[in-house]
Amino acid sequence: MNQFRSFTQVRTNQLWMQRHGFWKPWYDFTEGQFSYGKLSYDGTMMRTAIIETADEHWKIIRKSIWSDAQVINNIQNQPIGEISREGLKSNFRLVLNDGFEVTFKRTSIWKGNYHWADVTGQVLAETTQHAFSSRYVRFNIDQLQMTVLHLPVLLITGAHLINRINQRAAAAS
Repeated sequence: MNQFRSFTQVRTNQLWMQRHGFWKPWYDFTEGQFSYGKLSYDGTMMRTAIIETADEHWKIIRKSIWSDAQVINNIQNQPIGEISREGLKSNFRLVLNDGFEVTFKRTSIWKGNYHWADVTGQVLAETTQHAFSSRYVRFNIDQLQMTVLHLPVLLITGAHLINRINQRAAAAS
């Protein structure tokens, strides 16, 4: 946990997700100089996502093989939240046990842009994916939302959802 800088020390409003490795990829969250977190996968077919930051570790585990619902557990294996798909839409809802609720939505049919919005509709963070590349994803964070307690969970869970969406699209083609 010492290798990462705390999300409270982020001084820019853009972070990048950079992919490392081919057979067993892991993703680094950086602004170019410091690393703030890591997303890696465990198990067959990358079913368990492991999130590491300077302060905490989380695991995202699918509830069942037939369900899109996922549970976020802390290092003691206690659930702290749940991710579920909203009907047949491509929206995902993140609900944490402390009452924090946000929705992960695609902003355009034509672009690979997504954003996290709270229940009032205010955008907390946006993601932009480069065309023809899954190697880099840029996260734009609203400067007023930098104090959001759940910023690491939002950004890294958003990256996990983008990876899942891309895997489904590749499997369907």
